[in-house]
Amino acid sequence: MHGRAWVRDQRVAEAVELREQIALLHRELAEKAACSVGIFKMAELGQQLRLQKFRLNLLEACIAGLSDPELPPKRCTAPKR
Repeated sequence: MHGRAWVRDQRVAEAVELREQIALLHRELAEKAACSVGIFKMAELGQQLRLQKFRLNLLEACIAGLSDPELPPKRCTAPKR
């Protein structure tokens, strides 16, 4: 069984990766909009962006709970892709 610090470090690393993916999706969406690419592709990118932001919010809540040593450990689960 891993300690809170290890779990927190794992969640922080996952949150950093999600932020990078969100930034990439934002750039792709802006590029597609500028190129007038099909609406389906833009909708797909928008959906991916919403999902990644939702996952990031869950992770940030989990990290906040793990960062406070006064709180009892919570079960942190983010939806997997």
